[in-house]
Order: sequence, then C-alpha cells, then structure tokens
Amino acid sequence: MNAAPVVDWLLTEGVDLESIHALIAATGERMNAAGFGVVHMWQTRLVGHPLLQARGTHWTPEEGVVEENLPHGFTLRPEYASTPPFAVVERRSWSARAADGPTPYANVNARFAAGATDYFIFRTGAHEPSMDEMQREGRLPPLNVYAFTLKQDHGADEQALRRVMHALDPIVRMHDERHAGRSLLLAYLGRDAGERVLGGLVRRGEKVSIEAAIAFTDVRGFSALSESMAPEDVLDLLHDNFDVQVDAIRRHGGHVLKFMGDGLLAIWPEARCDDALAAAIDMGRSMEATNSQRLAMSKRPIDFGVGLHVGQVIYGNIGSVDRLDFTVIGSAVNRTARLESLCGRLGRRPLMSREFADRVSVPTRDLGLHELKGVGELRAFGLDG
Repeated sequence: MNAAPVVDWLLTEGVDLESIHALIAATGERMNAAGFGVVHMWQTRLVGHPLLQARGTHWTPEEGVVEENLPHGFTLRPEYASTPPFAVVERRSWSARAADGPTPYANVNARFAAGATDYFIFRTGAHEPSMDEMQREGRLPPLNVYAFTLKQDHGADEQALRRVMHALDPIVRMHDERHAGRSLLLAYLGRDAGERVLGGLVRRGEKVSIEAAIAFTDVRGFSALSESMAPEDVLDLLHDNFDVQVDAIRRHGGHVLKFMGDGLLAIWPEARCDDALAAAIDMGRSMEATNSQRLAMSKRPIDFGVGLHVGQVIYGNIGSVDRLDFTVIGSAVNRTARLESLCGRLGRRPLMSREFADRVSVPTRDLGLHELKGVGELRAFGLDG
C-alpha cells in the first residue's frame, strides 16, 4: 500500500477533474493500482440543498460510481444509529478486521463474509463541532465521511489510507462548494435564470431582450383566506398551490422566475405558447386532485387564476449596487398580470391575450374588451368549450 503516487496524482491531475463522481472513481482506481485492494469506497457529505441533507457516492471496481441522495432528517431516523457513519460523528474514526470477528454493523459483516479483510471509516474536519453542539444549533455542519473496505493479504496500512483521504478531502470540499452554490442558485432563481447568472450575467444593468410566452398566476381570494386562517395553514396552502403549478410549468418546459406572495411569474423563451397553455391546463387538472385530498383532510380548496400573454421582455439584473434581482420586466409582463386579474371576474381560467391566442393550436373564444388598470383596454380570450 503506497500512498505517495495516489497523493501526487490527486494534487496534480485529480484536482482538475470535472465532477466528484469522476474524482471518486479515479481515486479508487489509483488506490488499487498502488496496492490498496479497495473493494468498496464510500464518501458522503452534507450539502446545502432544499430537498437533500446529504449526497453519498459509492464506488466498486465492478460497478463504478453509484450516487445516493439522502433527504433531510435521515440522520434522525433510528436505523441511522446502527450504521458506521453514526459511530464517527464523535469518535472521528472507526475500523474493524474480519479476523477479529463480527462487528455491530450488518453491512460491514456482509462485506467481510464476501471476502473483505479490513474496514475503515473516517470523519474529516478536526475543528468542526460535536454532535451535541450541532443539535443545540439545530443544524449539521459540512461533515465529510469516508469509508474504505479493503481486501489485503498482509494487513492494511491505516496511515497510508489517512494520507490519501487527507489529500482527497479538500478536493471533495471544493466540488461540494461549487455544487452547493449551483444548487442554491438554481433553486432560488430557477434553471434558466440560474444558468445565465452562472454563465456570467451578474452585473447590474446587464440584460438581454427576448420574446417569451409569459404566465402569471394568483390564488383567488387570498387576502381573505390569510385573514381567516392560521399562518401555518396559509403556508400549507401556498406549498400545495406552488407544488402543483411549478410541477406543471417544468413538465411543459417553462421557467419559474419569481414567487410573489401567492402568485408566480413564469416564462417560456422562444414564445412557446402551446407549451405555456398546456401547462396552464395541466395546473387545473392537477389542482382538482390536490383539492380532493385537501377536502378529505378538512382543508380549504385552492382556486387560482392564470393569465397568458406573449411579447418582448427585458431579462436581466435590476436592483442596488450590492443587492440584485434577476427577473423580467416590460409592458408584456404588466399585461399578463392584469389579464390574470380578470379570471375571478369572468369565472374563466386560463385567460389569454389576443397575441397569445393567435399563436396556439387549439380553438379559443373571444371574451370581449375589458378596461384594465394601467394598460387600458385589453381583449381577453378563453378556451373554446
């Protein structure tokens, strides 16, 4: 077991690999070329992500890399306490040899039964807080845990393993920070806007002009609902509402740009009006199922409006010198919002502008001219039938 060539490779070529998957796989292969006899390698790290608490990466010579996504709260589950990672939160390392007999951990015993001889698991970060400190703070810091299952005829060298791990760890953390930043940016800005910001569109005033189909949604009677409902019930209603709407928008290729209280703004670049209309129809169908579930739990049903328009918008950064918002602005956005406000009055959903209705491939019905605040008269169209 010779750590030197693996460490040299990590610090010269490994640091430039494009993904953590490629890094873990190549490290495992280099370790085996250096005589480590790795039959299973596992690395996990806590991540800043709205849906995930941690990501795990498994590697074996036979299967290559397999990713494991771990949801928030998995460390609180009773079964987690019976796994090796739990043991190293406080102790920082734990190891076992097959020759010493069964361990407290079923997965380790299974690997020994399959022919492995040694198991090592390490937690990195000497200055990171203890489990008690983490629980008091109500969070978990960016812990990294590494586990190696080896098959060695002449005994394993723990110090050589540690040398490899300590060279690997900062590169893993670099990938984690990059991935966490990207994940949060896409979660808060949406995929299209997030990718544009990641691509360098970050200065105030930087913008592009695009033609887009635009959707604006709003919960009907939300002000009265929020006055009559407990705050936690209002949040529950909004979560159900946005789950339905965002899922439909993404399923039909749209990009959610902004949540505004009980409403949202979404666009379809390249003026994909049929896709935008399909998303609006999909929202209505999906909301029927959601409302059935809500009524079964004695919750209030959700009614919402959707306005659809198409036109030129300015897409980019606005704000102060050090606090920016990436959004779309323009008269087309204002018209979409005003059109949505007609849904309650006309009892129809969705409502389309003439420009939008002229571009869709399904029959529409002229619902007449309507005077709208700030934009004057606007002709509204609904689905025919």
